[in-house]
Amino acid sequence: MIPPAVTAYWQRAFGSGRCVFDDGRLSLRTDDSLGEAYVMILTRYDGTAAVAIAPALAERTGLSDTGPISLADIRQRLTESGIPLHDPDHLFYRSPAATPLPEPHIVRRLCPDDRDAFERFRDAASDQDLDDAWVEFDHPVVFGGFDGDRIVCAASMLRWRESPLGDLGVLTLPDARGRGLGRAVVGVIVDHAAASGLEPQYRCQTDNIASIALARSAGFESLGEWEVIRTPHD
Repeated sequence: MIPPAVTAYWQRAFGSGRCVFDDGRLSLRTDDSLGEAYVMILTRYDGTAAVAIAPALAERTGLSDTGPISLADIRQRLTESGIPLHDPDHLFYRSPAATPLPEPHIVRRLCPDDRDAFERFRDAASDQDLDDAWVEFDHPVVFGGFDGDRIVCAASMLRWRESPLGDLGVLTLPDARGRGLGRAVVGVIVDHAAASGLEPQYRCQTDNIASIALARSAGFESLGEWEVIRTPHD
């Protein structure tokens, strides 16, 4: 079950602005708060979807006063108007009823003295893994999984915009995968989020099979796929 605070956040994110149409399965709204350069699409796994678009872009794409329309047609209009569609992110959240993860002894919160070890950890990771995970030492919360004095797995978290969500990333070095370290580090940072009054949010690309498997093994459930689309003028 998706936590109620998460559901409420996304309802607010796609519920403001002017409603163009809403047939119960797909809603389309124009929203000044998005600015001139954004379109957001949330495709939920219950089959419903929501689209929020900046008014200027709605005018440009002919979506400001359209009648009932399919999500595929919305996407086509965006593409024909030169608005690139980026790969979506899975949105995962941990159910309040999820089984607690075991407390590991090789995971701890990192402190300033761990910066050099963390930099060596980053140096050992590929550029693609770093880009996918977005784990940073300077994020408000960062935990590391250790093999001796070497960090081989890390997760960091920061508040997601102005919301009750704590957005987390996790990265395990290739030689340490398959040992449950990623799941252990995620478990500790999830506990920290709960103690801080945040709902942990796990995002990953839809083609990142290993990250999806980790999210599910750590007790997360997928809300759906989220896209933020920028215009070429950004």
